[in-house]
Amino acid sequence: MDAETWQRLYGPPQPARRRPPRPRPRPARRKPARPRPRPVQRPPAPKTPPGPGSTGWYVRGTLVATFATGAEIVVLLLLHQMYLSTGESWALPVNYGMGLFFLILLSPLLLLLCVCLALGAAVLVEFAEWTAKRLRGRDAWWWMPLVAAVPCGLLVMAVALPFGAWRGGLWWWAGLTVFLTVPALTARWALRPEPRHPVYALALTTLGGVAAVVLTIVGGYAAFTTGLVETYQPPELTRETVVGAWSDGRGGTLRIAPDGTATATGLSHYEDETPAACDGTGSWRAAGGTLEVSIPGCGHVEWDALGTPEEPRLYAFIGDPDAWNLYELRRADN
Repeated sequence: MDAETWQRLYGPPQPARRRPPRPRPRPARRKPARPRPRPVQRPPAPKTPPGPGSTGWYVRGTLVATFATGAEIVVLLLLHQMYLSTGESWALPVNYGMGLFFLILLSPLLLLLCVCLALGAAVLVEFAEWTAKRLRGRDAWWWMPLVAAVPCGLLVMAVALPFGAWRGGLWWWAGLTVFLTVPALTARWALRPEPRHPVYALALTTLGGVAAVVLTIVGGYAAFTTGLVETYQPPELTRETVVGAWSDGRGGTLRIAPDGTATATGLSHYEDETPAACDGTGSWRAAGGTLEVSIPGCGHVEWDALGTPEEPRLYAFIGDPDAWNLYELRRADN
C-alpha cells in the first residue's frame, strides 16, 4: 500500500504520542519505632519509725538511755571521790594501781549494769505513756518521775524499813528516782516519730554527758581551790596534844608522859595480823605529825592521827596498809 492509498483510507499521519514515563516505585517509608515506655522509678517510701513494743523501738531508746546512764555513773563516781576527800579516808593510803585494775576488771559488769538500767528506762517510757493516756488522756514528761517513784520507793523501803533507817531511805528513794528518770527522759526524747530524731538525740545526749562530766570536774576543782569545800586534814600530833592516856577500848592503855617516857599496859602488838600482848615502859617522840613509840617487847610503832583536833585518835595499821585494818587508840582522860 502506497502512501496515497494510506492517506485516503486512514487520513493524514498523526504525530506519535509520547508515553508518559512510568512512575518509579518509591521505597516504603518505615515508621519510626515507638520508644518503649521506661518503668517509672518511684522514690522509696519513707520508713515508718518502729512503734512502741517493737525491737527497733527498744533498741533506739536503750542506746540513748545507755549513754545517759553512763554519764550519770561517771558523775556520781566523781562526786563520791570528792566526798571521800573531805573525810578521814583521804588520809589513808590508796593503791591506785590496784583500783585501776579492779576498774578494768569490772568494766564489763558496769557496761551490763548501764544496759540493764537503760532497758528499764525504755520500759518506763512505755509504761508512763500508757499510764498517762489511761488516767489523763494524753502523755506528758512529768509522768516519768511519778511512775519511776513507785518501784524505787517500794524497793528502797523494803530494804530500809526492816533496819529502821526510813530517813536514809527517803534520801535513797529520791536519789534513785532521779537517777532512773534522767535516762528515761532522754529515751522518751529519742522515741519521737521523726526518722532522724534518734541520731540527733544520741549526739546531743553524748555531748550533754561529756559536758556534765567536765562541769563536775571544773566545779569540784573550783570548790576546793576557793575553800568552799576543804579536804580533810588530820590533827597535828605535837608534844601538847599527845601527852596523856590513850585507850584501845578493850582494856589496853598507852600513857604518854611529859618527860619522854611511854608506858603500855595490856596493849596489843601486831607483827602481821596476829595480836601479841604488849606491856612495858619505853620512850616516845612526836616528829613530822607521827607519834613514834619504842617499848621493849612491843617494838617500834608509828602512830598516826585521825579524827578532829578536839577528839583526836591514834591509829596503826594491822597487816597490809592497803586493807585499811586499823588498831585505834582514843583519849582515856576525856
